[in-house]
Amino acid sequence: MTSTYQLLVQLEDIDSDTHPELLIEYRDPEQPTADPEESTADPEKPAAKTTETVHAVLVRSSKNDGIYDIVANNTDANGDGKSNDDDKRLLLDFAQAAAHLFRAFKPQ
Repeated sequence: MTSTYQLLVQLEDIDSDTHPELLIEYRDPEQPTADPEESTADPEKPAAKTTETVHAVLVRSSKNDGIYDIVANNTDANGDGKSNDDDKRLLLDFAQAAAHLFRAFKPQ
């Protein structure tokens, strides 16, 4: 089992309600997979490698006010072997911080 994981964080309006959700993907760099889009672009070019998504968590705002308070697919985010309220709080705090960073870096 690998001890290093990658996080892919996306702020995206997944359900088309004009309020973005935050998608957090845990990826395992030791499980590369071919990128299907890349492999069809040029048959002479070797397919690019992406990393396998091990788990994904979706975080939402129940009031659509930018305050993230719902975690779908809760996971053991703190590594204690349980998926519980401590993990939910950690993911919500992370989502809130990430959303602020996305807004700060958004091109004007």
